[in-house]
Amino acid sequence: MKVSTIDPAVRARVGVGKKDKLPSFAWPGGYPIFYIDRDGTAICPRCANHKRWYDKRIIGADINYEDDSLYCENCNKRIESAYAEE
Repeated sequence: MKVSTIDPAVRARVGVGKKDKLPSFAWPGGYPIFYIDRDGTAICPRCANHKRWYDKRIIGADINYEDDSLYCENCNKRIESAYAEE
C-alpha cells in the first residue's frame, strides 16, 4: 500500500502545488534542493518525484550548500552541492 508521499508543508515550502513535481533547484538562486524522508535520510529530487521508485513519506526539504558527499539513500547518486569542489 502506497502512502501519500509528500507532506503538504514541504510542497508549500518549495512553492509547488499538489500536482506539480518537486523542484531540483531553489528559485531564486538555483541552489540544489534535496528532500528528507520520515527516517531522516536524504533523497534526490528525481526519487522524491517517483512514487513507483520511492514510497516513503517526504517530510522536509533543504538546500545542499557545501556537502560534496551527500548521496540519495534510494538510488545512491550524488546530490549536487552549490559550493563544494567536485
